[in-house]
Amino acid sequence: MYYQNALHCVRFYLNLNQKYFYYILVQYKNLGILDKVSKGMTIKHLVQGALLNLIVPLSPLAVQNGIVAKLEEVLPLVDAYENAVLQKEELKNALPDKVKKAILQEVIQGKLTEEWRKSQRLLSKVEAIETGKQLLDRIIEERNAKLLADWEEVKKKNPKAKKPAPIVASEIDEDEIPFEIPENWCWCRLGEIINYKMGKTPPRAESEWWGTKEGTPWISIADMVSDGYINTTKETMSSKSVKEIFNNNISKAGTLIMSFKLTVGRVSILNIDATHNEAIISIFPFIETNNILRNYLFKILPIISQNGETKDAIKGKTLNSSSIYNMILPLPPLAEQKKIVEILEQMLPLCEKLGG
Repeated sequence: MYYQNALHCVRFYLNLNQKYFYYILVQYKNLGILDKVSKGMTIKHLVQGALLNLIVPLSPLAVQNGIVAKLEEVLPLVDAYENAVLQKEELKNALPDKVKKAILQEVIQGKLTEEWRKSQRLLSKVEAIETGKQLLDRIIEERNAKLLADWEEVKKKNPKAKKPAPIVASEIDEDEIPFEIPENWCWCRLGEIINYKMGKTPPRAESEWWGTKEGTPWISIADMVSDGYINTTKETMSSKSVKEIFNNNISKAGTLIMSFKLTVGRVSILNIDATHNEAIISIFPFIETNNILRNYLFKILPIISQNGETKDAIKGKTLNSSSIYNMILPLPPLAEQKKIVEILEQMLPLCEKLGG
C-alpha cells in the first residue's frame, strides 16, 4: 500500500518478531519516551533520525517469540478485567438511582405499607378510617363548595353571572391503570386534587424586568434541587416585573414546584418566596393538613410524571396543561400518605450510600 508522509514504515533485518517491537513502541508511548525524542511545540513530530536512534532491548528471537505469545495470552484478560471494572463503576454509579426507583415503585403500589395497613385494620374495628375514595370525595365536595361561594360573591356584582357546573371525579378507564393498588386506595387525576399555576419568563432584552440581589427570586429548572429545598436562585425579578408580569402572584415558601418540560418530574419545595419560569408549575393541594398531601406528592411525582403522556419537544420531553391535569396517580388515605413519607425519609438516604 501507499502511505502518507506522517507515517513511518519500519522493516526489520533478518527474521525479527515485529510484534515484539510493536509492544516496545506502545510502551515507549505510554511512558512518554516517544514524546521526549519528538520535536515541535504544539504538534509533535517523531522524525526518522529520532526513530532510528531509539535504544531498544534486543532479546534472542526465541525470547521475542515467547514474550509476544505471553502478551497475547494475557492482554485479552487485562482488557476483560478493565471492562469489568468500568461496568462495575457504572453499576455503582447507577445503583442508587435504580434502587430508589424500585423503592418508589413499591411505594406507589402500596407494598411497603402492607404491614402497616394490617395493623390499622385492627384499629378500624374501633374507629372508622377514611379511605382514599372518601378523601377524593371530600376534596371534590370542598372544591364545589368554594366554587359556589365564589359564584355567590360574583353574583352580588353581576346578577346574571352563570352558576358553575359542579365538579365530578372523572372516570378512569381500565386500560389507563398501570398496576393494582390496595382496595382502600383509589385512582384519581392530579388536577382533581390540586390547583397549579405556570410561571413566566420576562423579556431578556429589557433589563427593567430583572432584579438585583435584593429582587424577588426567579427559579429556572437549573435552580431546582432534585428532591430537595430551594434556598437561592441565580436570577431575580424587579418589583416592576413582579407587579406587571406576575400580577404580584408569588409562590410562598413551602410551595411544591415541579418541572414539566425537558426535565420532566423534577420536584423541589420552596424555602423562599419566589416566582418561576414557564417550564415549572407551583402545586397547591385543595385539602392540606400539616402538608401531608404535599409531602406525599413531593415523593411520588418524580416517578408518576414519567408515566404521564409526554410529547417530544425540541430538546426533550414535555407535558402540557391537559396532560398535567389528567395524570393519574394512586391516592391513599391521608394517614397512609403520612406513613409512606416517613418510610421514604428513612430509606431513600440509604440509597445514596450505595454509590459510596
